[in-house]
Amino acid sequence: MSEFDHLCMGCMIDKGMEKVCPVCGWEQGTMQESPQHLPPGTILHDKYILGRVLGHGGFGITYLAWDVHLEMKLAIKEYMPRNFATRGSDQATVSIYTWELETHFDHGLNKFLDEAKILAQFSNHPGIVGVRDFFKENGTAYLVMYYLEGIDFKQYLEQQGGTISFETALKIMMPVMDALREVHTYGTLHRDISPDNIYITKEGQIKILDFGAARHAMNDFNTSISVILKPGYAPEEQYRSKGKQGPWTDIYAVAATIYRAIVGKTPPESLDRLEEDIIEPPSVFDVSIPLEAENALMKALSVKAANRFQSIAEFQQAFSLSTKEQLAHAESIRPPSTPLEKKEPTAKKRFPVWLIGVLSIGTLGVITAGILGVILLIGIFNEDIDPVTEESINGTTAVLTQTSNESSSKKLTVPNVLDKTEDDAKTFITNAGFKIGSIHYEENSFIDKGLIINQSMEPETIANKNDTVDLTISKGIELPVDLAIIQTEQLAIINKYWDQGAALYEQNNKEGSLKAYIQARDMAAELVKYNGDFDAQFAEGVLARTVGILKEELGYYSYALQDNIKSVAILNDLAEKDPVFNSNQTELAISYGNLSWTYLLNNYPKEAIDTAEKGLSIDSNQKWMYANLAHGYLLNNQFEKAKQLYLEYKDELFDNGKPFKEFFLEDFTALENAGVTHPHFNEIKQLLNENTSNPTNTTTSNEDEIMITIYANAISFEREDLPGYMSTIAEPDGINKETEQFLQEFFAAYNNIKLEIETIQNIAINGESATVEVLQHLHYDDGSQTYQSTNTLIHTLKMTEDSLFPWKIYDTKVKGE
Repeated sequence: MSEFDHLCMGCMIDKGMEKVCPVCGWEQGTMQESPQHLPPGTILHDKYILGRVLGHGGFGITYLAWDVHLEMKLAIKEYMPRNFATRGSDQATVSIYTWELETHFDHGLNKFLDEAKILAQFSNHPGIVGVRDFFKENGTAYLVMYYLEGIDFKQYLEQQGGTISFETALKIMMPVMDALREVHTYGTLHRDISPDNIYITKEGQIKILDFGAARHAMNDFNTSISVILKPGYAPEEQYRSKGKQGPWTDIYAVAATIYRAIVGKTPPESLDRLEEDIIEPPSVFDVSIPLEAENALMKALSVKAANRFQSIAEFQQAFSLSTKEQLAHAESIRPPSTPLEKKEPTAKKRFPVWLIGVLSIGTLGVITAGILGVILLIGIFNEDIDPVTEESINGTTAVLTQTSNESSSKKLTVPNVLDKTEDDAKTFITNAGFKIGSIHYEENSFIDKGLIINQSMEPETIANKNDTVDLTISKGIELPVDLAIIQTEQLAIINKYWDQGAALYEQNNKEGSLKAYIQARDMAAELVKYNGDFDAQFAEGVLARTVGILKEELGYYSYALQDNIKSVAILNDLAEKDPVFNSNQTELAISYGNLSWTYLLNNYPKEAIDTAEKGLSIDSNQKWMYANLAHGYLLNNQFEKAKQLYLEYKDELFDNGKPFKEFFLEDFTALENAGVTHPHFNEIKQLLNENTSNPTNTTTSNEDEIMITIYANAISFEREDLPGYMSTIAEPDGINKETEQFLQEFFAAYNNIKLEIETIQNIAINGESATVEVLQHLHYDDGSQTYQSTNTLIHTLKMTEDSLFPWKIYDTKVKGE
């Protein structure tokens, strides 16, 4: 008998020796529903007892738990990507399906732990589910959270008949925005705000759930991006192979959630709005909403990120201005807004002169964190929402006491079955209360055979029970001949379609070429299954890479990543089995190089670095991979390593006489076209375009060294890298300390720092000293106001013995003063 038999694994109350819990009805000895789930009674980290499963998805399992030391109920989330790993019913340790998936499993695991670390920073925030602990065990990782009782916003909307008033929606969403405003200050985004990630506790508190770092880290490894993103809530930049995301990304999702709550349906999918914006304002649907509030909501739902509010604070302030009169009665509960004491600089304090003209004496200290309009809203919207009460047989389902004028029993939410298998889609649809309509099959070069391409009813919308949902299912690309012909003709039939793909490509028929290459690849795979032919496996690996290259050219970067991962796995396997291929692995090295490039196109710089290094370790003659390595360092914010490679190789010539510099610049264009950007692309481009007197001489000139110092100084300031900034200046120790103290205060007080260098000119070197003119633009904000300036600075530098920055900034003046 276990010492914890008195605990009910269904609700964690002390049930005594009862076999059936008198509170929730859980029967002692009930086993887990799935072999992937850990059985009730499992002990983790020597102190957490697991109970029943609270929920599970494609990337994790959440269990009810009990802390035996603190005697408190908790929830524990386990990292378990079901497409990559599993476990047997008699084992706790996670098993990864194949060795080639280990990298992707580990990548997601690290992102899962990153999520835990992020959430732990905000454990005391009222709008974020607190994280108490995180740890590794059983070959995976676990995140320990406070247990909440209540329902999510999606369930609440269903109980209210599908819609709620604008005022009620704001009461729910303002605490969400408060929480997002806080996490945005730390450079963290949620990226998945929607009704099912917002939780209403039975006390009426609002909490954000599931930052989902692991899910987003792995979206290109195992499934289409449409599984990761929620149509209607995701802005268009999230679909563009890691397009530029920021606070405006979460702002769109917040606005879409409000729209869904008051209108009863999600906004049209953002991609569908690019050519013709078909969204209609809530007032068209007879929703009662102040005009100014509707304007603010529609601005937040702008398709283009530049047209939205750029910070949550701006969005909240727009709402506060439009709803202030209606909500004036709540001002009496507004918490006092006492600003933090500002530290005034002394007259002798020396600070970087490039801030002259922007900062006043009153802006140099620590500023208040809030805005008047936001403080007003915090006071208004922290008012309790109608409380939640438990009304279920197992103690987990809760409902709001607020009632609806219209029965919701026949109104249901349409499930998202895109990229699901046909069987899974049918199960989800019927379990949700709908019927399967007609089923159509289409050829598709990008979505695997058997997966859902389209569904007739838009996911997450409200529809009537028993409505029919039509499905379109991918047939993939069918083999052009039957298996008997493949087994008879073998490599001849594969080469025929390989040549056909090449010919179509020469005719610029890329879609036709892609289809022929896929057919050749799949026939090679069938031949490998039939007789294990090494030449066929070689063809399969190289063709998988070719398919990936074509998908890149057609702009399908996430799908291209999957193909290049397969290419590396196939050729790695061949290298282990075939001594001939093992003796010359050039093609494997090239596949690693292509995989590295595709990682860059999908904005995975760490993975790009790892695979480029692997490719070079196999074949060091593939010097073009140094370009991938340099780009990876830059995107991973390892500026010095990137700069060293760019400068070392920029004038080296390829076999065709083309310098690396041109190759680098073409890569930057391709990355930007894929939506992958970096603040320092322009600086690197300028460095690359600087002429050198001797193409074979990699020694950096004094002019180059001065420019490198100027850029490093600006980049360090923009990144709030205090040690990096101080390494570029050469002030006396006492003044250095004052500058360092000032910068610490500045970085603590201001956000969104952008320092753009437009020109560096008039470099004049006189022995061991030099002057240079720098035209720069500085932008930053304090959460309520944006500051900006444009100045031409004259830097004085002196030569030092520092190997990293031989020239350091000694003095700075504003030109004309």
